[in-house]
Amino acid sequence: MRRAAWSVPTNIAEGNAKRGRGELRRYLDCALGSLGEVDTWLAGLGDLYKLDGESVVEIEDLRRRITAGIFAVLRRGRQ
Repeated sequence: MRRAAWSVPTNIAEGNAKRGRGELRRYLDCALGSLGEVDTWLAGLGDLYKLDGESVVEIEDLRRRITAGIFAVLRRGRQ
C-alpha cells in the first residue's frame, strides 16, 4: 500500500517534468491506477488489521480529493 501511495505523487511529478500534454496524461493515468490500488489495499487491510473508522475515512477522503484534482487537470487538457 505504501508503494502504491508513493507512486501517486511521483507519477504526477514525473509527468509534469516531461514535455508535452500526452506524457503528462500518461503519468496522470498511472497515478489514477495507483489510487485504485490504494483503495483496494485499504479495503483489504481495513478488514484484516481492523483499522479504526476515522483513519479509513481520512484516507478515503484524501484519495477522493486527489482523484478529483487529477481529473480536473485532465479535463483542462481537453479544452
